[in-house]
Amino acid sequence: MTITVRRYVKRLEHLYKRMKLRFVPVEREYAGASNKDIFETIYRDARWDRSADGRPNSGPGSHYADLVDPYVEAIRDFVATLDTAPDMLDLGCGDFRVGSRIAPVAASYTACDIVASVVASNSEHYNIPNVEFRTLDLAADPLPPADIVFVRQVLQHISNANIASFLEKVSAGQYRYLIDTESLPRGIPFKPNIDKPSGERIRLNFGSGIDLALPPFNLPHKSARVLCDVPDGRFASIRTTLYELR
Repeated sequence: MTITVRRYVKRLEHLYKRMKLRFVPVEREYAGASNKDIFETIYRDARWDRSADGRPNSGPGSHYADLVDPYVEAIRDFVATLDTAPDMLDLGCGDFRVGSRIAPVAASYTACDIVASVVASNSEHYNIPNVEFRTLDLAADPLPPADIVFVRQVLQHISNANIASFLEKVSAGQYRYLIDTESLPRGIPFKPNIDKPSGERIRLNFGSGIDLALPPFNLPHKSARVLCDVPDGRFASIRTTLYELR
C-alpha cells in the first residue's frame, strides 16, 4: 500500500469515527427492533420518499431515470446473452418501479419484500402475468428457487450479520447468478464492509460500501464483473456486480 493510499484510508477511518457519532442517534430508535419492524416504520413514515399519489416509495435510487435506466439496460443486455429466459428472484423489491421493467424478460419473476404493506400495494398496482409477490425476510426466511437473484440497494441497509445469513443461503448451490447493486464512494479508496445496524441509512454515509467478494463475506463465486457503474452525485456511484455462482 503506498503512502498516498494509506493517507486516504486513515482519512476515511477518521471520517467514519466522526460520522458514526452522528449516525448512531439516527438508528438508535431501532435498537432491539426486528428488521420487519424497522422497514415497516421507514415505509409507513415515508422516510425515503413519497410518490405523487401519496404512497411511500423506495427513494431516488428507484425513481430517478439517470440512475435506473442504465441499470435496466444492463440487466436486459445480460439476460439477452442467456440461452433461455431465466427465473428471477428479486429480494427487497420495494415499490417495484425497477422490477416491473425487468420482469418482462423473465420466465418467472418472484418479487419479495419484508414489508407486508408494500407487497400488498404492489399486488394491487401491478398486474404482470409472470410476477408473484411475496412477503419475505431475506436474512431469516427460506428463499424461493430461481436462476438469478437480485438484491438492488438492499444489503447496504442491513447489518453484516444479516448479510452473512443471506449469503449462506445464496451460496448453497441452487442459484446460478447473484446480481448485487450497492452505493459506493467514488474516486477514492475506501474501507469496505464496515458493519452497521439495520436501518434507513447506508454505509456510504460514513465512507464505506458493500463488496461481497471481500472479508468478512468472501462470497464463493466462479467469476464476477461489473454490469454498470452509474455516478450518483460527485462523490458516489451505484455499482451493479454480476457474480456467477456455479
